[in-house]
Amino acid sequence: MKSKGKIDVIVLGGHVQGLGIVRSLAKKGLTVVVIDDTGFNLAKYSNYCSGFSNCQGSELNELLFKLKTNSDYNQCVIFPTNDFYVKLLSRLKVELEPQLICAVDYWDKIEVFFSKDQSYKLAQSLSIDIAKTFQITSIDELPQIEIDFPCIIKPTVMHTFYKRFKKKVILCNDFKELSNSLQMASSFFSLNELLIQEVIKGDNSCQFSVGVFAIEGKIIHSISANRTRQHPIDFGNATTMAITCEVPELLDFSRKIMAQTKYTGVCEIEFKRDVVSGKFIFLEVNSRTWKWHSICQASNVDLLGSYYDYLSKAKRDFEPQKQTNAFFIHQLTDFPTRWRMRLKKMNITNPPKGYIKQNAVWDRKDQLPWVMEKIFLPYFLLKR
Repeated sequence: MKSKGKIDVIVLGGHVQGLGIVRSLAKKGLTVVVIDDTGFNLAKYSNYCSGFSNCQGSELNELLFKLKTNSDYNQCVIFPTNDFYVKLLSRLKVELEPQLICAVDYWDKIEVFFSKDQSYKLAQSLSIDIAKTFQITSIDELPQIEIDFPCIIKPTVMHTFYKRFKKKVILCNDFKELSNSLQMASSFFSLNELLIQEVIKGDNSCQFSVGVFAIEGKIIHSISANRTRQHPIDFGNATTMAITCEVPELLDFSRKIMAQTKYTGVCEIEFKRDVVSGKFIFLEVNSRTWKWHSICQASNVDLLGSYYDYLSKAKRDFEPQKQTNAFFIHQLTDFPTRWRMRLKKMNITNPPKGYIKQNAVWDRKDQLPWVMEKIFLPYFLLKR
């Protein structure tokens, strides 16, 4: 990547989430560049992006170590946008620093979040509810488990599973489907990499998240949201609308998880409210930014800027921040999601009046990414 003077931030990945990072940090006067494995990304077209490099995953290690020796990148902070990049950076963290600063915690801290079986054990140890879950070592054990249908098969590690099946879970409506689907999935993954889990009762309106910036297990800033719509509608991989909310119970759960792991960095902690029991069920922790993180700009919670100051300046003294009412929307995916929900006669939750809108892509002062998103639509439909 050709540099044009001092570079402050590298963003790995340039779709909606990466675009949010670029805009958020560049508006603070930082010079931000993007590295992605495809040219079909939005962030590189942003006015706030100062450079772009197309680099395949196999070549990324070599590029990072090359940038490590480039004085223009000295003390540059690298932000990942997906689990592949998180794992890569956390394992290279010691070798790349201090010349390059990785915006991830060390692997021994975040491995518990990567493997859902470990995450569930952590939640249970903290008296946080999880969905009824089974893990078997042989298909012959399947008749012995007691689970209601429909149920799901999900991976312990998501990004490899999603890459293979293009979905987060496999839905099974009866025992025969469960048996057949498990045998199929086990031809690609070992059984100890697969979980059988009950379906938590509730629609999109029951999805909640807490986004945090923490230092050594202490939450410095946080933002809570009701992720009211997602794509696909069931077991979605992308939030299409999120609305800020106040749920003290979820913040308490998040404090416990952060304190127990002594985690440092930004992360999203996901929950779902079971409409039968009324309890909040722990889902997972994403140890990176997430798609709707740009809501922070509208809600006056500076997770990314504070994290950057901690990494680059060793700052620890932060003023308290209180979230204001805001909502995030990605129009391109939210429109078809609403349409499908209406066809299924599902309840559609919209933000109350007076909430500030944070668009995922549209920005009056940075319009080209919005235009390119429409041009790239066929590619996104086929590849994402």
